[in-house]
Formats: sequence, structure tokens, C-alpha cells
Amino acid sequence: MKTPFAHCLHPLALLCVLFLATATAAGGSARSQAQCPVVPLQVERLPDLNMPRSGHALIWANGEAVVVGGHTSGFIPTATAEYYSDGQWHLLPTVYKHDDGLTLLLRSGQVLVAGGHEKNLGIGQTFEVERYDPVAHRFEGFGCLDRKRTLFSAVELDSGRVLVSGNWYERDEIELFDGRKFFAHVKPVSTPRAAPFMFRMSDGDALILAGQDTCGHILDTIVVDRWRGEPFSVPLLREWIPLPCEGHQRDGYASFVGDEAKDEYAYLMPVVRRDGYKAGNPWCRPQLGIVRVQDTRFELLPTAAPIPRCSPAGHAIHWFTHVIADRQRGRGYVLGIDSHSSVCILAFDYTRAPMPVCLYYMERNDWLGFSVPVLMPDGNLLMAGGIWNDNFAPFASAAILRVSPDAASSLQRASGWGWWLAALAGVLALVGLMARLRQHKLRQAAAAAQAPQAPTGSGANGPAPGGASCPAEIGEAVMPGGGPNQAGVVLAQQPGGAAVQPLSGGAALSPAAPSVGGAIVPEGSPSGSSDSLMPRLRQLMEEERLFLNSELKVSDVATRLGTNVRYVSGCLKAEGINFKSFVNTYRVAYAQQLLQRQPDIKMAAVAAESGFSGTSSFFRTFKTVTGVTPSEWREGK
Repeated sequence: MKTPFAHCLHPLALLCVLFLATATAAGGSARSQAQCPVVPLQVERLPDLNMPRSGHALIWANGEAVVVGGHTSGFIPTATAEYYSDGQWHLLPTVYKHDDGLTLLLRSGQVLVAGGHEKNLGIGQTFEVERYDPVAHRFEGFGCLDRKRTLFSAVELDSGRVLVSGNWYERDEIELFDGRKFFAHVKPVSTPRAAPFMFRMSDGDALILAGQDTCGHILDTIVVDRWRGEPFSVPLLREWIPLPCEGHQRDGYASFVGDEAKDEYAYLMPVVRRDGYKAGNPWCRPQLGIVRVQDTRFELLPTAAPIPRCSPAGHAIHWFTHVIADRQRGRGYVLGIDSHSSVCILAFDYTRAPMPVCLYYMERNDWLGFSVPVLMPDGNLLMAGGIWNDNFAPFASAAILRVSPDAASSLQRASGWGWWLAALAGVLALVGLMARLRQHKLRQAAAAAQAPQAPTGSGANGPAPGGASCPAEIGEAVMPGGGPNQAGVVLAQQPGGAAVQPLSGGAALSPAAPSVGGAIVPEGSPSGSSDSLMPRLRQLMEEERLFLNSELKVSDVATRLGTNVRYVSGCLKAEGINFKSFVNTYRVAYAQQLLQRQPDIKMAAVAAESGFSGTSSFFRTFKTVTGVTPSEWREGK
């Protein structure tokens, strides 16, 4: 006999079908006619800089806008900087001149300033390096690049180290700043580049790529260099090339959209279609796109409306900046100017798919120059100095480019019929939930009538309460057959603890429950559930010892498991650990066995054979996991 719910289910299903048909028809029509909304750009003029300048850098440090270096009228480099405070710009002397040099805000709050043109008119390169203290408003010269550079980029790695690459009309290579004083060559580049995009990845690795060589020519083949790995190519970048940002790309963190706390490093990068781009012709009207870069994956993000190639006045747009990401609001910006020097700002909501977009537009005026702006804490953009088309006559003007309060609704309107789909999804989700609840109650009733009562706490439908686990649907959706690992072998102990199990004969590497100084991976219920992803992750790590690869990434593991990075990271998060710590605990366990079996082995050899990238990383991680240094652990054994 049918329940009242069963009687009403059919009309609900019919209603959903009719709703879907109507929404699809309306949505298809809206999509075919979708255009990028145009929003008038509101501009607030600020006091002018103390001097006109271009080729400078603009950053936000210690709650202030800071302009560093560049050249002034006559194309003459200036050894000055300015910061904005109390309604005016304050002029400061720098130690060296930095026209088209590097300015990088470090996690310490200090600012690294380096390189630039050696002479007037943008000629040559320099070695000089200095540091800016935004609290004391003071510059201090302290070092020298390994190679003289201009139009180059950098990314900060662990412990204050900085990776540097790129150059202009001069040899390119990769060098490393130790975070204190010295720069040293570490690796050649596969392709010399000007102003490359540099993105830090998980496990301290970094990617380096660009669309142009050191002479500004568009590269026929885009090759991605890795600091800790081999170069590789990306099929997507055969059709799309990284936007040549004319030397304005300085800090990849400005385009960061990941989550460092979860060891997820993701960035947004502007690209243009190769078939529409012509070097030396900024008004060639190529199609702009936005690519999401995470680890070694490159994904072209769909937009709810085509990104404009022309301004509302019908003039070709020249896009010229990297993506400026507003992580707090989930929005990104790329700046451009049209052939009549009008301001064009592409805005998009990167948290939604397809991305809603809109175009902020302001017609040409006689006072505002063009340069790369900086994101302010309130979500507006600040721009100072710059040029129109003459390096000999830069501007001193400064302005706030305001995102109007109704900008969010403008982005929503770009999606057209998105609210129809959202409403439909809500109705379908409600109907599906009600049906699942009814089926669940029927199964419970049948089980109670046909089978004896299961013992309390048996966990018939999942792990017992208290155990963290991955969602069952993850394992059901993406994992092939096979059972969970049941080994449970203890591998990390403090000195004086139980003996470490050997690695010969394919013995499993399964961490035990936490102990002081000896915890490897927190134990949880997923290791006993065939439907979870975690047992298969452990099994893969133990049987194939992927942790011995010092360049192992979460994407590599996800590929081997036939799933994606988000699922792997989610399972590890449920276990209370991130990917880096998870892998390093296996490496420490392996190192302990080497130290036990080979008492005379050198620590450098232990680090290398255990999969660590270096001795310092090995010592630091070993002590973090065990509470003692490798030498102390060996002596205690």
C-alpha cells in the first residue's frame, strides 16, 4: 500500500520535469544572447606622486601603498621611492636605481628590491639588491644578484628563500636567494624568458613559464620549468599562451587562490589564443582566457559570457596585467586599455562555474596614466604613475579604481539564467532527499523483521561513532576493487621503543596510533572500511613506496588512485593531517630503518635515500615527527 508521500512523489517529479524543460529553454536562449555586462568605472583621484614615474613597482606593505623605483621624465632612472600616508605621498631615497627591477613583499613584512636597467632609456641590467623596512621607511643595500637582471620575477619559498628567474636582452637562469645575503646559481632554464610567471607549488616546488623570450618574441613552444623537477609541456598551452605582461609580473602570490593551511597552492593566469596574437601589435584583439594552475594541472575556466575583445566604444583592448586576485571576495581582475587609451578592467567571480564576468570601463582622460595597480584591503584597486604610450613622459597621477557596491549583482547578471538552475537544483535535491529517507526507513524495517538485532556499536552501516572517515561515495565513485590494508605495523618510535619493522619482502608501511614523539599518521576508522579512500592511499604508499620520490606531489598520488586532488586532500584532512606531513612520516620511518640497519651511514645519504629534498629538510622533519634529531635517535637505539 502506497504512503501519502508516494502519492505526491509523482506530481513532484512531473513538476520538476516541466520546470527543467522551461528553465532549459529559457536558459538556452539567454546563453545564446549572453554578453559581458559593462559597468561604469568610478575613479577617485588622489594627490599626485612627488615625481612622474613609470617602470616602477607598486605594493601594499604595512598598511600603506609603496611605489619603488622606475624612471622619470626623459626616461631617466630614479633612485627614489614613495609611500602614501596621511593623505600625501612621502618621498624616500633608495640605495640603488631600479627601473623595471624586482620588488617582492616577503612573509616577514620586509620588501626585497633588486635589479633593473643600468642606464637611461631602459638600457642594460644591474646586480644591486637592497631591502626595504616598511615600518622604519628605510632602504638598506646588502647584496648582489648572481646575474645582472631586469624584467625578471621571483617567488618566496620556505624559510625566507627566494627563487629568481627571467631577464631582458641578457642570459637567463634560475638562482636562489638564501634569505639572508647571498644569491647563487642553482639551475639552467630550458627556455630563456622575460618576466615569467612563477608559482610556488606544494612541497616547496615552483613552476616557471612565460609566453615571451628575453627579447619579447612569442615562444613557439611553451615549456614549464620546475625548480625540483624536469621541464614539461602542457597541451593546453599549444593553443593558449601565457599573456605577455610586459615585465609587470613580479609576484605570483598576487594571483594566489589556494589555501596554504591545506597545502593547496592554486593560481590564476591570463592567457590569449595563439591564433589571434601577433607580437609587436598590441591591438591585434586576441581572445583572453583565464587558466587555473594547481601543481602541474592547467585548466581553462569557462565564463558565463565571452570576454570582450573590444571596449564599448568599439576599440581593440590590449590586456597587460597578471590576474589580481581578491581572495576575500572570490574575485579576480585583469587590466587593459583600448586603442584610444580608455581604461578596461575585466572582473570575474572565480568561485563559480561558469564564471560570471563584467567589464569596468572609463573613457580616456588627460590625467591618468597606466600601470599595474595593487589590491587594497577594501577590495578596490590603487594605481599610481604610468604612461600612455611614451616612456619619456610618464605621469605622476594616482587614483583609486572603485568597484561599485552593485558590482556583485553585475556579475550575477552575467550568468543570465543561473538562478533558474539554482532553484531547480534545490527542488531536485529536496525530492531526492525525501526519497532516500523513505528508502532508508523501509530498509530498516525490513532488516528488523528478517534479521536479529546487531550488537550495540557494531557499525553495520559504517564505522563506529568517533572515527573520522572519508565519504563513502568517494570510494564508491572512483576506486577500483581491492581491500584495505590490515597490517598496522609500527614504524616510528622514540629511542627505547619497540623495534622498527624491516622494509624487505614488501612489508607494509602502516603507521600506528599516536604516541609522544612517535606519531606517524593519526589512526582512524577509514583503515577498516573498504569503501574509503584512505586505506588505498596507505596501501599505495606502503607497497610502491612513492614517498621515496622527493618530488612526489598530491596530484601524482591522485592520478595513481584514479581520483583527483580534492578527494585525496579531503581524506587526509579527515585524518587530521595534510599531504606533506603524511608523506614525510613515511620518509622518517624509512630513515629510522636505515639508521638502525646501517649504523655508519652518513646523514646526507639517509636523507637522499628516504626521499627528502635535502639534509636540512630531513633534520627538521625528523625532529618534528620524533621529537629528537636523527643522531640522538640513533644513539638512543
